[in-house]
Amino acid sequence: QDRDMRGLAFQQIREEIPGERATKRLAAVLPELAPEAQAGLLEALGDRRDAAARPAVLEMLTSKQDLVRAAALRALGNLGTEAEVTLLADQAAQGSPPEQEAARQSLVRLRGDSIHGVMAAALDKGTPAVQVEILAALGGRNAKEVVPKIFDRAKSQEPSVRLAACAALRLLADEKDTAAMAALLNSAGADEERRKCELALLALCSRGREACVAALTAAFTDAPRESRLVLLRAGHEVVAVAGPH
Repeated sequence: QDRDMRGLAFQQIREEIPGERATKRLAAVLPELAPEAQAGLLEALGDRRDAAARPAVLEMLTSKQDLVRAAALRALGNLGTEAEVTLLADQAAQGSPPEQEAARQSLVRLRGDSIHGVMAAALDKGTPAVQVEILAALGGRNAKEVVPKIFDRAKSQEPSVRLAACAALRLLADEKDTAAMAALLNSAGADEERRKCELALLALCSRGREACVAALTAAFTDAPRESRLVLLRAGHEVVAVAGPH
């Protein structure tokens, strides 16, 4: 019952008791513990990064306690597979506040070569709220290979999805995407969406520098007045960073 003693035990579980057999024995204890101890053991099992704990962690998602479910979701960041992408995205979109935070962290931390592809595919099937969470996770994961898919979502009928896509592009788009980003800016409607596109374009240009100039110039010709001001600002920042030639 002593928190300090439990903390010492969890440290030992993380660092001093290796092996799959130990992981399975520890996971089997979960149903016998009080909620606070369950949460602590779940996080310790997650830190072990032993996939043998994954079935027991998934079972704890049915707990009646928020802190236990949140701890299980957090553990999946180290133990989950592509099979948990949808589960985590759903919880990030509609769970309790502790579950949402834990699921968002785990979506960013999931490991595996196929994770980005699975997330990109889920953008075609998820609700708008789920798409928003996946787009945020892709941005946090630096998933540059799915930028074309994110541009597709930036044209969604759902305003929340368009905004989330622009936020992800601010992190991921590079100089070869300048023309597509300028086109999004030119077609943006609401002020908030225009501002998100502006921030994404400026961030892109700060990374791409001179390589963005030709596309900015081409986009300027048919751009509406509001977009021209942004394009001029982007061009000015490129020149300022690059220096005189």
